[in-house]
Amino acid sequence: MNVVGRAVIALLVFSPLTGCETMKAVDRGLYSVVESVTERDRVTGRRTLSLQNRAEQIQAGNEAAEQFIAKAEASGKKINADYNKPAYDRILRQI
Repeated sequence: MNVVGRAVIALLVFSPLTGCETMKAVDRGLYSVVESVTERDRVTGRRTLSLQNRAEQIQAGNEAAEQFIAKAEASGKKINADYNKPAYDRILRQI
């Protein structure tokens, strides 16, 4: 077998291995990009894409909680310590 024949055989043997390594590198790159543009939800564990930064998310959550509390108070519903003081106090001791 001549040099060209051996080169072709070597190329055919090593080409799939190189392709696998290339795909592995591409896959690692994609995971890296996903990690940098998404965040893991602390409750569900799922990755989510958010257009807000962490501070904006906290602010939006606080505003939603304040609206919920105001609506509950306006409709005469009990909240926090008014609902069950011993249970509420126990929660406060935990945090």
